[in-house]
Amino acid sequence: MKKTLILFATAFVAFVACNKEMEAPVSKDTVSDELVTSITAVAPDTKTTVDGLQVQWTTGDQVALFQSSGDPVPFTLEGEGPVTNGKFSSSTTGIIPNGLAAYPGIGATQSGTKISMQIPSEFAYGTSPIPMIGIASSLTTFGFSLCTGAICISYTGVPEQASKFILTSDKSVSGTLEIANYAVPTGAAFASDAAGKSFTVTNVSAGDLTLTLPLVAGTHSLEIKLVASDGTTVIPGSDRTITNLEIAAGKIAKMAEIAISEIPAGPQIYKISKLWVWGGTGPQYGCTKLYELLYDEQFAKYAKFDNTDGRGPRALRDNYLVFNLDGTFQNWAGEDGRNWWFIYDQNGTLIDLTSFYDLLPRSAATWALNEDNLTFTLSGGTKVVTAKILPAGTYDMPNTTPLKQLTVASTTLQFTISGGTDYWDNAASDLDVFAKHPRALFFELEQMPAGFEVPAASKTIDKDFAYEPPFDIYSLPGTWNVLGGSSDTGLMVLGGSGSDPAFVSPLAKSWCWNNVAKEVDNNLTITPTGLGSTITGTITWDAGADGEFWDYAWKNTGEDLSRFYDKIPKGQSSFSLNVSSLEVTFANGNSAKILQPGTYKLTQFYNNPTLTIPAQCFGLQFHLMDPIGATSAHYTDVDRFVNAPLEYIIIFEKP
Repeated sequence: MKKTLILFATAFVAFVACNKEMEAPVSKDTVSDELVTSITAVAPDTKTTVDGLQVQWTTGDQVALFQSSGDPVPFTLEGEGPVTNGKFSSSTTGIIPNGLAAYPGIGATQSGTKISMQIPSEFAYGTSPIPMIGIASSLTTFGFSLCTGAICISYTGVPEQASKFILTSDKSVSGTLEIANYAVPTGAAFASDAAGKSFTVTNVSAGDLTLTLPLVAGTHSLEIKLVASDGTTVIPGSDRTITNLEIAAGKIAKMAEIAISEIPAGPQIYKISKLWVWGGTGPQYGCTKLYELLYDEQFAKYAKFDNTDGRGPRALRDNYLVFNLDGTFQNWAGEDGRNWWFIYDQNGTLIDLTSFYDLLPRSAATWALNEDNLTFTLSGGTKVVTAKILPAGTYDMPNTTPLKQLTVASTTLQFTISGGTDYWDNAASDLDVFAKHPRALFFELEQMPAGFEVPAASKTIDKDFAYEPPFDIYSLPGTWNVLGGSSDTGLMVLGGSGSDPAFVSPLAKSWCWNNVAKEVDNNLTITPTGLGSTITGTITWDAGADGEFWDYAWKNTGEDLSRFYDKIPKGQSSFSLNVSSLEVTFANGNSAKILQPGTYKLTQFYNNPTLTIPAQCFGLQFHLMDPIGATSAHYTDVDRFVNAPLEYIIIFEKP
């Protein structure tokens, strides 16, 4: 990535003095009534300033010469610029100057001691309209001084694609500039009704360029960039953000030169040659490690991550990373169509580490350079991640004793990992390195040759995935709610006589019951006290916010159906769970089968009815009765709930 991801020095400024305090213009009596058709305009004296920065007249420049009466008259530079002392002339006759002139001349006006001039928001390269007032030292000689400050921006190696330069400020930079008193140019300010906050410089050409642009005195925050002919595509490496820049009247702030070199004509494409993780607790005590996850067979640490469905770290070995010049980025998932899904396997317990390792965009994003920092922004600005660009070399891991170093053979992206915590129970373990306190992730890149195209078979996208860990019986401790709240998803009955068993929710048939809705806000809290092949502990089944349980009464007859549906002991009681069979037994003697997330086909019943337990949920399946022959109430609600309820399932979710 070295050719485009260029490291830039920090941009800062040196201040350049450009004018002396202005003097009042010569009086009308001094200039007399002589007619003037040619003047000499002297640019601000900058001979003693840093780098010899100087405002100069350029070909076609016009100054406005104010008269004792009437409109100002434009005077145009004779010959070609740049020159510091220019001869300006006008074909207008009968001019009687009053000792004042202004630049830019087009649109300049005078009213008493106030001078106004127009600063355009767009102009061609080489014609920067730096506002100045000229004071006559003789009838035909005018010494000019800056009314504002300015900024000097230089680029080298500008590519052919560049077409425009754009500067945006948090303050006004263009429009009607008003000088309240021509003798005090530091009072220059833009009229609020005609002010703009950006400059666009057109006709930018390849090679080296220097722009000097006016800025009123004050503190500015600026954004600058070169764009291609489409007006929106930013030339990589040309953009900068400059904050809290102090601009003084009559002075030029000079930025450090911005180098843009070897911008390729097409996209840059890379493969990941190595993926390094630095992590662990206590770096100052030698407890951190550096491991490579893609190719290192000696330590084979890639096996510490779950590879279900081919989404371990090695899924990245066939990915292609494409950096387009328009600032878009694409991570093609390769022929396997897979990305790493960041799941750590701790002796069979799976730990989701997405919050640590989900740094390189999985598919599409935009990218931008700021010096040696590469910033990725996901679609819609939903996530912004920054990587530091490391050229090939050896790098010290900070604060490590003894010193740990990483040597990379090619351009590498370094992502800092945040959120880890130091633990001291087992500081040198893989768990500490990868899961407790990973510190940095390094993508070592191999650049594809010029003209390389990503194979069609590799242009796959691994859709954004949300890791759903398999159901873990040891994750049951804690408080659970009936699934769905007031919806009909949390209580299900498989009921019906004869050949008609089917799933139906008592909540969906609420008119059949006195108060079945009282059950939907119930909470089940599970507290284990013994672990092993049998888990023992206590449960608390409470009535939730409404303080009431379902009374299990059939509304039409008042029949008490608690024998079917009052299965979990109310309040606190004990339980035991057989881990092998997943059968739980409660203190009241009732038992249930624990249903893990998934779809269940109950093949022991006619028509094989099915039930789905959503991800991250579990169900308690209570067997109520065996199938019976068809009753006279076959196919009715009373048949399903009263005559032949076969299975009762309560589904729980985490709050």
